[in-house]
Formats: sequence, C-alpha cells, structure tokens
Amino acid sequence: MSRFVRCDSIASEVSYDDTAVVVTRAIRRRQASASGRGSPLARLESEFALTPGGVFRHRDGRGRSPGVTCSQQKLCFVSTDKALLAEILLRLSRRRDCYYVKYSAKPTAGMYLGRCFLLSDEAVGRLWARYKRHPAILCSVQDDNFTKDYR
Repeated sequence: MSRFVRCDSIASEVSYDDTAVVVTRAIRRRQASASGRGSPLARLESEFALTPGGVFRHRDGRGRSPGVTCSQQKLCFVSTDKALLAEILLRLSRRRDCYYVKYSAKPTAGMYLGRCFLLSDEAVGRLWARYKRHPAILCSVQDDNFTKDYR
C-alpha cells in the first residue's frame, strides 16, 4: 500500500510498490519545472513525443503491439505538477500491460491532464485503487463506452 509522509503540508516523499513510482523532493521538482536544458523535467519530456499539433506528449506502452487492443476503461490523471505527472506516466508506460500514455503539454487553469490506457479492466481498477489517495495527483476512471454518446 501507499505511504505518505507530509512536511509543511507538501508531500516530500511518496512511496509505491514496484508497479509505480518513488517520488522524492516534490518541492525541488516544482522549482525545476521551468523546462531548462538538462532540468529533470526536460529529461522526462525527452522520453515522450509531441502529438501532431503539440497538444499532448505521448508514448506507447510496453504492451502495445499489432492486433492488441486496450481496455475501454482508462485512467485519467490531473496534477499541477507537470514533472510528477510525466514521471508517473513514464513509469506506467514501462509496465507490460500498458498500451499508451499521454499528458497535456500545456496546462489548463494550472492543471495538466494525463491518460493511461491499459490492456485490461482489472489493471485499470488496481492502479486506480493505488493512485486515488495520492496527495498531488487526482486519479479517476473514464469509461469510453459510457461517455461516447455524450461527446
């Protein structure tokens, strides 16, 4: 299970098991988010490609291959910390059951949106249960079958 250690109301360390990420020094990440050359954020962003039009940065997951489809349930993330979101999505993309990840290149009202597409509904549910209590990330599940009629 997740453990949160708080320092001055800001999470300074968030530990997850081997399927997610160990994040330390959240304050330093926020300060480094001015994507200067060689900054932690610039290194993270180099792992992702820009979509046509530059709206998102994206990356195929380890589980993506010809003929493989992903779950219609997807994990949706929102964070004000771009580096934290990018690091989480990079780690998720390295899972065997990850199909695709993406996050917004520019914030909307100070928030970055991220998506994670996995191969099974069960994997989506298990990861949602891990991230739902994260102190710096909002995580929800979107059901594309349900929302398609409202788009």
